[in-house]
Amino acid sequence: MKNVRSLVKLSIPTYLTIFVIVFFSVNPHLIPDLDCTINRAVSNQPKNPTFGTISAGPYVTVGVRSDGTVVATSTYDDYVSDWSDVISVSASTNIFGVRSDGKVYALGYFNDYSQCDVSSWSDIIMVSADDYHTVGLRSDGNIVAVGSEGGVSSYGVIVAEGSGKSTIVGEINDNVSDWSNIVFVSAGFAFTVGVRSDGTVLCVGGNDALLSYEVADWKKITMVSAGRYHIVGLQSDGKVVAAGDNVDNQCNVSEWKNVVAVAAGTFHTVGLRSNGTVVAVGRNEDGQCNVSEWGDIIAIDAGYGHTVGLRSDGTVVAVGSNESGQCDVSAWYDIKTSEFD
Repeated sequence: MKNVRSLVKLSIPTYLTIFVIVFFSVNPHLIPDLDCTINRAVSNQPKNPTFGTISAGPYVTVGVRSDGTVVATSTYDDYVSDWSDVISVSASTNIFGVRSDGKVYALGYFNDYSQCDVSSWSDIIMVSADDYHTVGLRSDGNIVAVGSEGGVSSYGVIVAEGSGKSTIVGEINDNVSDWSNIVFVSAGFAFTVGVRSDGTVLCVGGNDALLSYEVADWKKITMVSAGRYHIVGLQSDGKVVAAGDNVDNQCNVSEWKNVVAVAAGTFHTVGLRSNGTVVAVGRNEDGQCNVSEWGDIIAIDAGYGHTVGLRSDGTVVAVGSNESGQCDVSAWYDIKTSEFD
């Protein structure tokens, strides 16, 4: 009898296994879709072109290779060829590269307002720049910024927060330094946008059009991108919101779905879908929105009149204006396909 009891005790896990198999055989609709859940979680992580591996400035395209070196179009390439250990880039009229040690490279064609004075920065994980100012995101969620008149620091600052109202409170260098818990940042034309860890958005700057930016009520935002006079934000559900100037229809993104990254050009907006296809709206006089045939894209960015996309095989495609050779990327290879390569 003792042996029988032991056998029964040892058999309980087996009985439970048999019960689970029979239960889900009768009720297959209750089986958890674990594989699909994991895939959705991964695909919803935005691949940001500024924080990631390619960046489009007004007249240049820049990419980070998997070995940490940098490639750029036109004559810019001569000046970044000795950069190393780079993990991300940001292009405006100038080019910036974030190194793995948290320091920042700067290539300054235009530094009249000290927007390239970043040599003292440290612990940086992301940089975003427009022509007149540069902002850096530290690993502790705080922000640093440089730039002067013609850019941001000489303008009155408009802060849009949870109250749903915007108030002029001072200078950007006084206010960006007070930001905290920031996980994403983007520099527009004389304004800066940041995403907090709770999915809300901050916006400061001196652009007159900023008064129309209704970002204070945005929620569940995972990334933002700032154009010249407009802002686009990606929600955690894959939908996109936009605010600001819409004269070229660059804010007509309300019907976009399953988007995993957004990029605001000067007057156009680009979105990357989870299936690797790309959508675009806005000014298209140079063909910068002609992306409907693209596929297998994992990262995007938008410049003044051109759009670039990174394929999963490390090659790059580009459309739009090529007056400065900014679309001459067909020979590029081995561009980083992940922020974490």
